[in-house]
Amino acid sequence: MKALKLRLQLETVPLELVVNEDNGEPYDESTYRHWVSAARAVAVFGFLARDTVRQAIVRAERLTTELTRIVDRLFAPFPLDEEKKAHRARAVDKRARTLAQWLDAQAARDSNGDEAAWRLKPCPSLIFVNGAGELDQKHDQDLRDTCVMLLDRAGCDLLTICDITGHSYRSAQTIVKHYRARNVDRADAGIDRLELQVRKEGMKG
Repeated sequence: MKALKLRLQLETVPLELVVNEDNGEPYDESTYRHWVSAARAVAVFGFLARDTVRQAIVRAERLTTELTRIVDRLFAPFPLDEEKKAHRARAVDKRARTLAQWLDAQAARDSNGDEAAWRLKPCPSLIFVNGAGELDQKHDQDLRDTCVMLLDRAGCDLLTICDITGHSYRSAQTIVKHYRARNVDRADAGIDRLELQVRKEGMKG
């Protein structure tokens, strides 16, 4: 933060942990959305070692635009029959495979099939066919929820998780409750702590 303050000649360091490094101010909604979209596109389509950052972004955004333009044509051979659930499920699965093949083809073309050509390999799972059979993508909120779970697995309590992620106590608790499975090791460790506390306080059974 001190380096950012010096570079941007700020009188005070912003309270926000994530700021727009162009001006040292908090991201506004449109700028934030743009950079999340750009970062996701680069992650989906990969970052070729021969490219600059700008070239990687341009390539990823071009491919995103191309996919959006042709997606109806890609999915057209697999219409969704709302009356027949089994047929509909097969169509959704075929759409997903078609999307995966298209993404693989772009990666193979741009890298000439050379794994060493990537600075960052494509992560096609960030864009997918959802249960409705439509093109969909992961959002920054998904990463935030994942962060909650990783912090929980690291042994952080809910108050600490909320301090880090900015969630309300209730929303963090809901995320943990929704995704966390029962964990025998965690339960055993909790009982061990309880026994230690009981002995420390001289309580007798």
